[in-house]
Amino acid sequence: SLVDFSSRDGETEAVLKDIAARAGTKSFSYSRFFAIGLFRILELSNATEPTVLEKLCAALNVDKRSVDRDLDVYRNLLTKLVQAKELLREYVDRNHPWLWLSPDAPGQITMEKKKREERVQSQKASEAVKTMLGAI
Repeated sequence: SLVDFSSRDGETEAVLKDIAARAGTKSFSYSRFFAIGLFRILELSNATEPTVLEKLCAALNVDKRSVDRDLDVYRNLLTKLVQAKELLREYVDRNHPWLWLSPDAPGQITMEKKKREERVQSQKASEAVKTMLGAI
């Protein structure tokens, strides 16, 4: 288990031992990023039991309440980012349907469809002017 790092040898265990030693000193500066890092370590080690975080915090000499609070903030921020992404997608779909992501270059917005639509509109306008001038 990840919590038993103090009695094991390995690269990850050595890092956790170093963190535990530093966290026990007064010079250690806890931050939200530390809590997110702990969460990420648990996630990568496939630790799904809620008690693992509690045991890891105790082993690392870190206040569990602070970690819980910061992970709640992190989770809320992730939720808001997902909602913002969905809102942006809905806005683009509703107000700018010509924007689309190129399947050949993921993440790049292309305007090929918009340019085609503008050319068609320009041709229609040109034909309308010709028709009007022909009627005069």
